[in-house]
Amino acid sequence: MLHYREPTKSVKGGVWLAPHRDIPTSVRDEPFGKLRTGSMEVRRERRSAGKMSMSSGTHPSTSSGRTGWLTSAWTKIQPVLATLAVTAMLTFAAACSSNDSDELDRLVAENFLRNSPTFRFDGVQDSIELQDSARGGCDSCSEFTFTFDSSYPGYGDRTTLVLNAAGTPHEATVAIDDGIVTFARLDDVWDVLAQRPVTQAATAPDTPDDQVLVGLDAPFELHVGQAAIVGSASLKITLVDVSEDSRCPVATNCITSGRARVHIDVLDGERRLGVHEFILEQRTVGGAEKGIGQYVVTMRELNPYPGTDNAPYAAIFVVTKVVAA
Repeated sequence: MLHYREPTKSVKGGVWLAPHRDIPTSVRDEPFGKLRTGSMEVRRERRSAGKMSMSSGTHPSTSSGRTGWLTSAWTKIQPVLATLAVTAMLTFAAACSSNDSDELDRLVAENFLRNSPTFRFDGVQDSIELQDSARGGCDSCSEFTFTFDSSYPGYGDRTTLVLNAAGTPHEATVAIDDGIVTFARLDDVWDVLAQRPVTQAATAPDTPDDQVLVGLDAPFELHVGQAAIVGSASLKITLVDVSEDSRCPVATNCITSGRARVHIDVLDGERRLGVHEFILEQRTVGGAEKGIGQYVVTMRELNPYPGTDNAPYAAIFVVTKVVAA
């Protein structure tokens, strides 16, 4: 059997052996073949350990420390990330739900406006534009403001009226509650749901019960014997009587359509402007108008229409001041 010996010499295979003094005694005394084989096994073990360390992503000397730190950090961050994720999802879902609800309400409001008698009669197609939208007084309430153009003046179905073509802009306000139209007005003077002018009958605390305070350019209602004080002006209009109402009753075939004659008494301050007669030929909005002093007084409607109700007469008026050029 071959043993290691001094002095240093070349060993078969081109491996130089270190001097005797540098070799540990435990190794020096081993046979050469066994020493060489053992060295190769040591190298294999080291290589195997290195590969295992690289595959695990940690160095053997630091793996346990780093793993513990990462585990601790992840444990602390995980609840925060989960909370942020849930919050983001809820916010996104709420935004999508709100946007979908608002868009649905807008479509309901616009469809209602398109099918209203005023727009159906002479509304200009594709002229409806959304100007504003806002949340109402409840979670399911929305309010929309539209503008559109019509070919003739007036409101509602004016089929029986003789009208002069005149492009007329309108502003419509429509309120939606849980998908249902609860409020609709045109130009703040026409009730779209009731299909009648918006009446003004606010009685001032210091005025008699037979008087109402009204504003210029705003429709108001008067009963027989009742008077209206127009805004800050000194104009006073009293409905004197309904001297005739021969309008053809509802669901009745008549030879003539009949008419209604109404008289009003007008006082401008201390100056009396006389009694004036208004004649309505049929039940419709548009009515008759007269220039009285510096004002134009229009009688739009007389209610109730024969055959519909037995309530006392109520006439709808609008007063406009004529501005001198």
